[in-house]
Amino acid sequence: MAYQEDFNTFVGGLTGAFKGIKVTRKGKIIIKNLQNTKHLSNKNQITALNWGDDAERDILMGLSDQSVKVYDTEHKQFISSFEAKHGKLPIIGLAKFNRHILAGYKSGDVKFLNCDNHKMMRTEWRVGPSLDSMKVKKHLMATGGEENQLKLWDLNSTKLIYHAKNVKPDFLDLKVPVFISDIGFFPSNDKIVYCSKHGHVRIHDPSVPQKRPVLDMSVKSNNGDPHVLTALAIAPMREQHVVVGSAAGQMSLLDLRHKGIPIKKYKSFRGSIKAIAVPETEPIILTVSLDRFFRIHNMFNHGLRYQQYFQSRLSSILIRSDFSMSSKGTKEDVEILD
Repeated sequence: MAYQEDFNTFVGGLTGAFKGIKVTRKGKIIIKNLQNTKHLSNKNQITALNWGDDAERDILMGLSDQSVKVYDTEHKQFISSFEAKHGKLPIIGLAKFNRHILAGYKSGDVKFLNCDNHKMMRTEWRVGPSLDSMKVKKHLMATGGEENQLKLWDLNSTKLIYHAKNVKPDFLDLKVPVFISDIGFFPSNDKIVYCSKHGHVRIHDPSVPQKRPVLDMSVKSNNGDPHVLTALAIAPMREQHVVVGSAAGQMSLLDLRHKGIPIKKYKSFRGSIKAIAVPETEPIILTVSLDRFFRIHNMFNHGLRYQQYFQSRLSSILIRSDFSMSSKGTKEDVEILD
C-alpha cells in the first residue's frame, strides 16, 4: 500500500503524543501511536506540525523544547531529530522552503535551518515582538501575534512586502488591540484571513493599495462578549466560508459574502479548540481540542459525524490534501493499534 493510502490524518498532543488516524471510505477509524509513549512529558509538547515536502511524505514536528523531528510516513519512522535552539521561547511554526526548514519562534524571530546538516543559517530576522502564527504559501510567509500586526514576507529575499494597518480607533478614540492567533491563505487569490483573541476575523488583500482590512468581522457570544478565537480554517471547496474556533469551545461557520455572519454553530465541545482542518474535496470539519477529543463535523448540517477520546490533550492536526471520507463512522468502527 502506498504511503498516501495509509494514515490520512495526524494529530499531536501537549505531552508529545503523536498519532496517525486513518478514516476509511467504509467508515472504519484506525488510530495508531507513531511515537513511543513511555517517555512523553510536558517538556515534549508538540507546538508545530506541517508537511516537509510537496509529496506529503515527511512531517515536520516542532516541540516546546525547541527540538525538531522529521517523520517519514512512507517508512513509518522518525528519520531525523535535532535541536533548533534560539532564546527560551518555543517554536510555534515550521515550514519547508527550497532546501531549508523555516522555524518561527514565539519570541518573534524566524530562522532558516539547513536541511542537510540541520545547522542554523545566518539568515534570520525579527517579525515582531511576539509571534503566535506563521503560515507559508509558496515563497510567501504571513506572520502575526500579540501586538504584532499582519505582515507578508518574500522568503526569497526575506524582505517585508506587505504590512497591514490596524482598523481605525474605536468610538472612544482608543487603539483597537491586536492579538492574531491564526492565519490562513486563500488558495485561489492573494487574500489573507486571520482571527484574533479579541474576537476579530479580518481579511487583507495585499494586491490592493489599501492596508486596512477589506473585510472586518467580530464573532461574539450570545451575551455580546467577543469570543477568544484560537483557530481557523478556510473551506477550499467554498472559499466564501471560514471556520473559526474559540477558547471556550465554540465553533462557527462564517459566510464572507454577508460580512462574516455566522451561518452555522457546532456543538459538543467542552474545551478550547486548538486546531481546525477542512479537506479540499469534502464538506467536513476536523478538529482537536483540549477536552481530549478528535472530532469530525458535517459542515452544513452542523451534525457531529464522529468523535474519539484520547488520553492526551491534543494541540495540532494535519491532514493530507486528498483526504476523503465517504461514509459515517461510529464508535464500533474504531480500531486502536499499539
